[in-house]
Amino acid sequence: MKELSKLVHSFENFLLVFFIGLLVVFSAGQILIRNLFDLSYTFVDPLIRHLVLWTGMWGALVATREDKNLRIEIGYFSSNSLKKVMNLIRPTISFIVCSLLTYYAIRFVADEYNYGVVSFGSFPSWSVQLIFPIVFFFLTIRFLIQSIKTIYYT
Repeated sequence: MKELSKLVHSFENFLLVFFIGLLVVFSAGQILIRNLFDLSYTFVDPLIRHLVLWTGMWGALVATREDKNLRIEIGYFSSNSLKKVMNLIRPTISFIVCSLLTYYAIRFVADEYNYGVVSFGSFPSWSVQLIFPIVFFFLTIRFLIQSIKTIYYT
């Protein structure tokens, strides 16, 4: 099980670095081409915007794995007993919210597919929006595992 977890973490890290690398290469390339040759590729700017979205979403997944995600600390100014209760409830509520977000992200991508919206060039918009259900699904699984661990080890 540890080997699978290590493999998944390595894959997540690789994708995050890959997205950031693509973002840097396309951004720098677009700037150089504009400044040196007065040219611009029309598909690059929307591609960069989508890469920022993909990088941010995938970064949120990695941050959640490292337990460095943004959260509201309700128990910060409270007693230790309330902090323990909140530590039990927090991953479960996050699991429920991410489950709902996964469902609605799937519906959103399906609507984009049905409407046939084009993102840039002839690239369909639904394929670019796939990051939403993918990341929310992985977050759902991660929070489910955290909930089970919290309940089991408490």
